[in-house]
Amino acid sequence: MPPDGDPPCDAESGVFESLFESYAAACGTGDGVDTATDAAYEDGVDRVKEHLLSITGDGAVCMVCLEVLRPTDPVWSCQQGCHAVLHLPCAQSWARRTLAAVEEKAGQRLDPRLFPAAAEEARRTAAWACPKCRQDYRSVPAGYTCWCGKQADPEFNPWQAAHSCGERCDRPAPGCAHPCMLLCHPGPCPPCPRAVSASCYCGALVTNKRCGRQEFSCGGTCGAPLPCGHTCPLVCHDGDCPPCNLASSVACRCGAEAAQLPCSQQGVYQCNRVCGKLLDCGRHRCEVRCHSGACGPCKLAGPKSCPCGKQQLPGAACDVEVPPCGETCGKVLPCSVHTCHERCHTGACTAVCREKVDKSCECGKTTRSVYCQETFRCERRCTQTRSCGRHPCRRRCCVSCPPCEEVCGRWLKCRNHRCPAPCHPGECGPCPLSARISCACGRTHYSVPCGRESTAKPPPCRQMCPVPPLCRHAATQPPHRCHFGPCPPCAVAACGTQLPCNHPCSLTHCHDQPPPAVADYQPPPPPAAPLGPAPAGRIGSSSKQRAEAPPAPAQSAAAEARRLAQVLPRTAAGHLSACPACPVLVPVTCLGGHVTVQSACSTAAPFACQHRCGQPLSCGNHTCQAGCHAVAVQPCAPCTRPCQLPRNACDHACPLACHPPSQACPACTEAVQRPCHCGKTTLQFACYELSAEAAAPLLVHRLQCGKACHRQLPGCPHACQAVCHPGACSSQDCSQEVTVRCSCKRSKRKLPCAEVQRLLSAATGSPTFDGTTPLRLLHCDATCAKAAAAAGAGGDPAMAAATAPARDGGSTSSAAPAVQAIAAATPAAGPAPEKPRRKLTREEKEQEREAARQRRQALERRRQLKQGVMLVLALMVAALLAFAVRFLLLASLHSLDRRAQQAWRPEL
Repeated sequence: MPPDGDPPCDAESGVFESLFESYAAACGTGDGVDTATDAAYEDGVDRVKEHLLSITGDGAVCMVCLEVLRPTDPVWSCQQGCHAVLHLPCAQSWARRTLAAVEEKAGQRLDPRLFPAAAEEARRTAAWACPKCRQDYRSVPAGYTCWCGKQADPEFNPWQAAHSCGERCDRPAPGCAHPCMLLCHPGPCPPCPRAVSASCYCGALVTNKRCGRQEFSCGGTCGAPLPCGHTCPLVCHDGDCPPCNLASSVACRCGAEAAQLPCSQQGVYQCNRVCGKLLDCGRHRCEVRCHSGACGPCKLAGPKSCPCGKQQLPGAACDVEVPPCGETCGKVLPCSVHTCHERCHTGACTAVCREKVDKSCECGKTTRSVYCQETFRCERRCTQTRSCGRHPCRRRCCVSCPPCEEVCGRWLKCRNHRCPAPCHPGECGPCPLSARISCACGRTHYSVPCGRESTAKPPPCRQMCPVPPLCRHAATQPPHRCHFGPCPPCAVAACGTQLPCNHPCSLTHCHDQPPPAVADYQPPPPPAAPLGPAPAGRIGSSSKQRAEAPPAPAQSAAAEARRLAQVLPRTAAGHLSACPACPVLVPVTCLGGHVTVQSACSTAAPFACQHRCGQPLSCGNHTCQAGCHAVAVQPCAPCTRPCQLPRNACDHACPLACHPPSQACPACTEAVQRPCHCGKTTLQFACYELSAEAAAPLLVHRLQCGKACHRQLPGCPHACQAVCHPGACSSQDCSQEVTVRCSCKRSKRKLPCAEVQRLLSAATGSPTFDGTTPLRLLHCDATCAKAAAAAGAGGDPAMAAATAPARDGGSTSSAAPAVQAIAAATPAAGPAPEKPRRKLTREEKEQEREAARQRRQALERRRQLKQGVMLVLALMVAALLAFAVRFLLLASLHSLDRRAQQAWRPEL
């Protein structure tokens, strides 16, 4: 068992079950019982549960001492009012202190020496009030009993309610004489749940009802007979029927008039006529307004006397007036001491007594002669301390100091409020306010005294959480108990929603939005003190304060959840969130059927691969080169290429569009240029003409341009002079003249080219020559010999050598190489050619640019250095000038000062 005598936690459910077992059984019996009023029974049971929570756990707090009410402590309960539970010693101390204060106030208000009976009655009727509801009690609690009052000093049992005897309550149930069916319990008894036969208010309907709520209306017409003879037209109601409102002819009381009035005015209606009938005295008439029955006796009849009552006339008639007797009046004045000194007179005596008497002030310390009806107060101020013991009286002429009129204002034990009572001695009473501690849904609650709300814990609630789930699995979610904080997450193992592709959702948890979280438990604020005086009753827990309480956190979260369920957007399937894309891999073939890949089901759709279509076109030569596409939906475009079939006769392309090989290509009409036989002129023909006549002799004739051939002859440097002809040119018939010389070049002759070729062939074995070939085909004559001799004598060895073979009889062919060697050895005149400049590479260009950049940077640095030096020199010159100016100024000032001193003090 836990310390301090608290019951074990697992005993709580057993206590509740055993306490309400017989009551729940009675509520479940009775066939045909109207269950529309069962909410009242639930409220009664809830009140009992609330009081059970108030005596266990955090709610078990005494509001006088603010200490915990342990199950083993003797307690007292306000059975006639709020059912608040206090420690028995605290209740006794509170009652004694309250009774002592009441008796003290009664003694101050009623002096026992002057008013002994009133003082005794005040002491006898003194009562003390419950500190919470102010219910009056006359006697001080004498002992500790169980809730039902059967057992004194009940022993603690953890399987029973605290301070309970464990027996049946048997207290009278509210509204009937049946005993309470619960076990001994705190708080008021719930309504009686027994099923009884009950009739409606009008008695027309009899049915089974709960005993505690057996009064009901059937909803039909009442129909009860009214005194006027009509029936009640109202719906079946409780209590007496109201007066009839049907209009009828109603006579007044005296019967003189009649008017159309409601039936309820029968015997009540009065006209405005005065009765006027002669009374029994025969001298006066009745002055009463319209009335029924006989007129009363004459008001003036009976014995008569003078105004002061000293002269009596017993046998005087009612119309005889008795005059004043003339003696002294003698009636006692309102002061009750002196009498009236005037003569007998009509009317009341004077209210002011004119006698002078010696009177003391109210405090009895001063005496003064004043008129009898007057009282006076002296100017002495009371120096006593009032009953509170804190403030002086300070009233003038004080007889007994009244209670202190100041507000106490001391902090109560709750530390939330100050004492609002008038200043009083001793300890302040407990704070009568209480705070309500509720569960999250607000259906389970209990009250704690003011000051303990910050440490109280919310009560355990057996009700289901009212927050509806928002996810798609709400129908399969098990309900859970009332709680603070967020609701438990959706307990499904996987979402499982069927996707449009017929695969289930792949997520392993519910992905819908969770419902709004219930706010965490926050201790309630201290209860607010009432603005006016607190009425007797449930102070701090009235229905008005409960109505002003904010909604329970779970109810606010439930309202927010219902609002979100209406305003949040939904998918086509009606869910708050869409399932993610289906990730299941499925085979997908491209549009053209080239490849098959594994793709996510959500993105699985015919696609165009990277391959070309490849379908054979109608031309029969090519395939579709467009991207991959569905041929059935998008047919391949017709072939737009030119014909690429090879021709047998030429290489030109067919001018037609691509066509099947079975269709022959047309004759080639492309213009083809061919040179003539000599190559000097270009001729143009149709391609098919050349291909058709390639082997024909006519082609040879058509390729002749008709001009001179002018091709280089193969054996000489001359051009062919014949008309353009096929085949190679021949130099055997060349008739061009060629100059030939002797070995020493002194003699020359012009011969036909054909003759020169013959001579050259004979001399060298080859008839071929060109423009650079030295033709030394003639023999030197005598003139050549003489010239050679003269050259030898003159010292020209070259010439002599050239002419020596001629003298020796050598051949022309042997002399020619010597002459050629001499000519080759002679240097050509003229200036030497200039060497061309080489083109630079990219790397060399980059190097030149880098070198130029570095030269520019060096020039810039030199320029900046020069500027810095010039700036430093300028600053130095400026500083020197400034020092010089300063020296001159100081010298001039010193000179002026010296002159001024000499002017004022010549001795200086």
